[in-house]
Amino acid sequence: MQKQLKIKLALTLTSLSMILSGCGGSDSGANTSTVNQTELTENTVEAVTATFNTPLDLGDGISITFSENVAFSPTVFASNFEKGQTANKIGISLTNGTSAPLDVSSIAIAINSAGNACTDILDGDNGVAGAPTEPVAAGKSVELTYGIGCKEEKGTPLTFSATYAGKVVSIEGTLK
Repeated sequence: MQKQLKIKLALTLTSLSMILSGCGGSDSGANTSTVNQTELTENTVEAVTATFNTPLDLGDGISITFSENVAFSPTVFASNFEKGQTANKIGISLTNGTSAPLDVSSIAIAINSAGNACTDILDGDNGVAGAPTEPVAAGKSVELTYGIGCKEEKGTPLTFSATYAGKVVSIEGTLK
């Protein structure tokens, strides 16, 4: 009886360890993108810096405009907001001056405060709904409101940046 219990326990633990370690042989599609994942973290491209409400050229006829950030109070339904963070939102305008639709996911937006990445906040009740899911038509623009939560306090410097096809543009501001 004791031996059977030990065998069952050993088989259960072996099965559990295989499940938890991912030995099933499938990657389930996680992190299998063919996109260059190092573009934001390893490539050193000199950033073009400008001021708020000024269109920044991302190349290929595409531009981005950041409006100045403002403080906001996320609702209880906000995603990714943690108590103690300083919440800000910023208006972003993307203009597609090309002759083809623009996939918005091809533009990477990053916001950092005091060297730390701020988290994206989604809060539909405050009009912070994230990036559009449909491509921006040729010759058209789209407006969106981007929400962030930062560990730092109001007044701490912020860097807003956008990367497209290896070109980086940024705006300097402060947490509100």
